[in-house]
Amino acid sequence: MTRDNQVAIVADDNALCGAGLLHIMQTCLNFSKVHTCRNFRELAGILGQYRSRVTLAVVHYDLPGMKRTSGLRRLAEAWPSVRILVTADGCDRDTILEILSAGSHGFIPKSSSTEELEQALRATAAGHVFVLPSSMERTLRQPTQQAASVNEAKLTVRQKEVMELLAEGKSNKQIATALGISEGTVKVHVNAAFRALGVHNRVNATTALLSHSELSAVGT
Repeated sequence: MTRDNQVAIVADDNALCGAGLLHIMQTCLNFSKVHTCRNFRELAGILGQYRSRVTLAVVHYDLPGMKRTSGLRRLAEAWPSVRILVTADGCDRDTILEILSAGSHGFIPKSSSTEELEQALRATAAGHVFVLPSSMERTLRQPTQQAASVNEAKLTVRQKEVMELLAEGKSNKQIATALGISEGTVKVHVNAAFRALGVHNRVNATTALLSHSELSAVGT
């Protein structure tokens, strides 16, 4: 089904990669229009032109002129309704967490298969936070200061269950069904967990969880 009046953007200075993403987005997600651009200025121009019609932007982490996470943060603040999926040739776990903390909604390596790219695009477009589990693997090391502060938050068992399902991209209704509780109770647990973690939305909550556990947010 066509996403009537919805616009998507592929921002990548590599023409071949951009063309591949363009093809997937046109054939699998059926956006009414998919624009391509090769630098941050062009990306900002398209966003400014189409405004609320843009619902998804696939952005290369090293897009010329963007300055990585600082540019991503500017995009997220200026166009909060746009879901941003970041691509890169390779990033470690800490960099991926920085990408999510900057306001992006997902990360996918450029080395991923076509099936994985389609999964990432569908999940992000549907409103889920997406990170491949393999992207988050790293050598175990001492917890960071952020991880310690999250551990000190002492989520209850039920709050942790709710947040784990939330990190998988499930809605409050789906979480309620999975845990056998009411949707209103889910909202209470989510709000309490947000306060404990010191976050205000699902993206930041998922980032906080990922920073101190082996949880991976995979859209379904």
